Amino acid sequence: MKSARFERSEKIFKRLFAFFLASAFFAAGACFACAAETADKKAETAWKMLWKHFYSPKTSMFYDYLNSREDGEQFKYFPTPYEISRNIPNPMGYGTGMENAAINADIMMIATLARYGATSEPSLAAAAAKIFDGIWNCVMEHANPGFVLRGKSPFDAASRYPVSSRDQVTEAVNAAFLYWRNRLSSDSGKSKAARLLCAIADHQMRTVKPENGYNFLDADGKLQPRGAALSKMWEVAPHEAARLPMVYIAAYEVSKDEKYLREYEKYAATAVEQSFNFSDRVAPWAHWQMHLSISLISELAPDARTRMRCLEILEKSKALGVRRLLPALKRWEALPDSTKYMLAPDWRETGGEEGAAERKKWRSVWFVSEAPAYAGMVVAYGGKMSDRERELVRGLLEAVEFDKIAGQAAIYYLALYWLSA
Repeated sequence: MKSARFERSEKIFKRLFAFFLASAFFAAGACFACAAETADKKAETAWKMLWKHFYSPKTSMFYDYLNSREDGEQFKYFPTPYEISRNIPNPMGYGTGMENAAINADIMMIATLARYGATSEPSLAAAAAKIFDGIWNCVMEHANPGFVLRGKSPFDAASRYPVSSRDQVTEAVNAAFLYWRNRLSSDSGKSKAARLLCAIADHQMRTVKPENGYNFLDADGKLQPRGAALSKMWEVAPHEAARLPMVYIAAYEVSKDEKYLREYEKYAATAVEQSFNFSDRVAPWAHWQMHLSISLISELAPDARTRMRCLEILEKSKALGVRRLLPALKRWEALPDSTKYMLAPDWRETGGEEGAAERKKWRSVWFVSEAPAYAGMVVAYGGKMSDRERELVRGLLEAVEFDKIAGQAAIYYLALYWLSA
């Protein structure tokens, strides 16, 4: 039974939600009757835009942002192979547009498979295969197979920054597993996905050890001081604890090799209990990735107790997503349109990842644009949405002109659209 206080809070929330969305829609000359049609149009425009401008057929990867909307100019300020070889501006590639190709592949895979679930379009099999090719390129087509690169240069399709992160690993594993189990993937695609998942798990087994500080090292097998915290897989914060057992349980599911199950069992119980205590202040992207890792374990864990505990964590996680969505949307709406849809500037002229005002402005737009989508995906991913949750998500999709965003957030909103379709 709901308490009186809860009912009052819920009524206030609903009134605020209705007022906010009505203001946003009517200010733009929209109407609720055409909301679904408008969201449909934005989703189709975003789909075409992402494949045309964010995707590189040289690498099969989706990059982080656009420098231009002109054909052939979208990556014009990306680092040259020479700059990458010198770790300019930093060993992670922060601020260069090459930071998150593995992450973007997962979100685009989620969007594609959710679209296939809603429409059964045969052409989506080819789209999913291309996305998986990008993940394969990040994980298998380099000197250290199993290490998840952030991405490769769209110019020479080979140059890469050496330092990755557990976030890239989390999303690469999720994308490959989703592709492996989906009916639109071919037999050869399933086989490659299984090989890739086992390669990631094998790499983690070789490197994530106490003597390395539970760090999976960099692409060259070195422990870089600046990247050490990013690639640490154990003895981490609660929202990061389930990443390592997620890797192992996925590899076990696709191979049934007991060595992966044994590794999973070393970490799973502790990781799940730690995850339950995640902070309400966790960063939006880390919240989403925690949600992914717990969601996968909730499906694959051999024992009922772990599965039930994971479901409790997912409910807690979803509740945080609901609380975050509207405040995040309001921060986005507060930006002027010229800022919301700005193109990424040249990092060389604006101080790399942490430099001059224009660069800081862009990074701020990047984070503010992503936050509502992350909250929405947590609400929509895995399990059935309530009517109220669906109303929140669809309202968000109507309020944000996500087909105009020049950053990777456009991929997230597209995924959210199809998850809530």
